[in-house]
Amino acid sequence: MEIASETAGWWRRPIVVDIVAVAILAAVLAVLVTVASEPGSRPVDLAAYLVVGALALTQLFRRRYPVQVLIISVALNFVYHALNYPAIGNFPLALPLFTAALLGHNIAVVVTVFSSVGTLAWMLAGESQPLLLSLSIVVREAAIMVAVITAGFAMRNRRLLAAETRERLRLARIEQESHAVSERMRIARELHDIVAHTVAVIGVQARVAADTIDDNPAQARAALDVISTATREATTELRATIEVLREGQDAPLSPTPSISQVPALVDSVEAGGLPVELRVSGERRRLAGSVELTAYRVIQESLTNVVRHSRADRAEVEIAYQPHKLIVTVTDDGVGGSGDGGFGIQGMKERVNAAGGTIAAGPTENGGFQVRAELPMLGAP
Repeated sequence: MEIASETAGWWRRPIVVDIVAVAILAAVLAVLVTVASEPGSRPVDLAAYLVVGALALTQLFRRRYPVQVLIISVALNFVYHALNYPAIGNFPLALPLFTAALLGHNIAVVVTVFSSVGTLAWMLAGESQPLLLSLSIVVREAAIMVAVITAGFAMRNRRLLAAETRERLRLARIEQESHAVSERMRIARELHDIVAHTVAVIGVQARVAADTIDDNPAQARAALDVISTATREATTELRATIEVLREGQDAPLSPTPSISQVPALVDSVEAGGLPVELRVSGERRRLAGSVELTAYRVIQESLTNVVRHSRADRAEVEIAYQPHKLIVTVTDDGVGGSGDGGFGIQGMKERVNAAGGTIAAGPTENGGFQVRAELPMLGAP
């Protein structure tokens, strides 16, 4: 099967096409030379057939050396007519002219046309025949050459258009694949942030409920209420995210959290027993949805990490509105860390970079940990 597939298109290969073209051209030229007749011309002999045979044979190299083959063809055609054999016109130049035009050698093509037509006109001028007959021959030969060149240019443009179309399709596929990857990463970050924060809140509140259910039923009930609220909100966000996956939509995930929901986020963390101080400075402005969402997710993920990993006694959240940027800072007094690993920190970096901002995460001088993100101050559309 493999051998058959390799040899099935042998007749389409360039070398086979060239051999067939040369054979046809040689046969046609031989017929033209044999039947051509012109008063006062030299009888056709072996030399005439050798000249046109050599002209046909050079066409085997026309793809690799189009200009050189065209020049040699013009020279051999001139030699044939200079030896006073019966005229066959510029027909032998059709194939090399077509190839040169097809490959974009415009200067060589133009020079060949003018030199060939000029030489023909000069040779006819030296013969004693009517002017109109000589002029008609020149016009006919020029028209044939122009038609051949036009066909070559047309096929070249067609190939260029096909190549351009293929390139555009290739770039479109690459862009589509890149967009699909970006969309998957966006949804993955949403799922991570939703699930991680909700699980952290549930874990903390479940411990509170378990520790107080006997001694302080009211506090245990409050912890269970927080769990219920967290799971309900997470379910809503997950349903929206899954809907995007199911429908294949390229739209913002809804509902989209914003900075206005940060106080409620802080309250849910404090309900688990971690004191959080929230400070907002600068003039509060409505920002683009991407900036609002990024800022919220940075604060959410940072507080989730504080609850799950830092063993901190307190945390601080600062939102600073500056003229050209929004600065979000989350600091804790826990055990700290390197800031290099974890999907959460990586997700925050991807979010902030996608929004055109910068982020730094790492231990503080006092042994705690700090996340600081700077986002461009983009207004809402």
